[in-house]
Order: sequence, then structure tokens, then C-alpha cells
Amino acid sequence: MDSPPSISGCALTEVEGRYALRGECDTSSSPHINEWLRRLAPCEVDLSGVTFFDSAALRIFIDARLRDSRFRIVNPSPAVHRVLDKTGTLAYLAAPGDELRVQAPQQSNG
Repeated sequence: MDSPPSISGCALTEVEGRYALRGECDTSSSPHINEWLRRLAPCEVDLSGVTFFDSAALRIFIDARLRDSRFRIVNPSPAVHRVLDKTGTLAYLAAPGDELRVQAPQQSNG
């Protein structure tokens, strides 16, 4: 695997043999993430370490999936899962099984 570059607020790394993003995926990092996804064309990206995920980042991952139907997000962090769930893109982008991996926090009855 090529060594991915670091991006302001977001780090590209390797976890268990697959590429992973850590930190904030937002408007400022999205152009860099898009360039990286186009250049390396990974089939899976681990997002377990993403702390912030906005609509600009979502658009980049939808575009990656449109370019390659095999592309999937694996291990979505709670921040990523929340956005994918609210936008109805969870099943489209998440690897099979990962769409159910993160559960919403339980509310107490007190």
C-alpha cells in the first residue's frame, strides 16, 4: 500500500491491512480525502477513528461508491454512523454488518 498523506485535522493511516481515516472529515479536509480516494481507489476505508463527519465528507464517500460499486465504509464511528443513518446512506455505504454495528445510546427512564 502507498503511504497516504496527512491532512489538516484528518490523518490517513493503515489499520489491519486497510486504509483508515482518523480525526475530522469536513469541508476543509474533503478535497484532500477526495484526491486520496481517487488516487488509491481503496475498496474499503475504516472510519472508526473519525470524530467529526459532515455533508462535504458524505458527498466524497458517495462519489467514491458511485465510481466503484465495491467501495464500502467499514467500522463507522458514532459520528459517521449518525450522519449515514440520518441521511439514509448507511446501507449504501457501510460494509455488510457494519450498518448495525453502532447502536444509538440508550436513554434512561429516570
